[in-house]
Amino acid sequence: MKRRLDREMIIAMAITSFLAATGILFFGLCILDIQISQTNIAGVLGSYSGLSSSIWFILLFRNC
Repeated sequence: MKRRLDREMIIAMAITSFLAATGILFFGLCILDIQISQTNIAGVLGSYSGLSSSIWFILLFRNC
């Protein structure tokens, strides 16, 4: 039986997707040896935004 989506679950999923996307982004930058100060910040933020929203969508979709 799947739980109903309530405010606490949505907030928990948002925090989880925020932390997961942050970890994945910094891990990828570290592996590829890319320094944030020398990159296009708009590209990094766009990648982070897309990754975070994708993770959040997957979490919400699996719990509906």
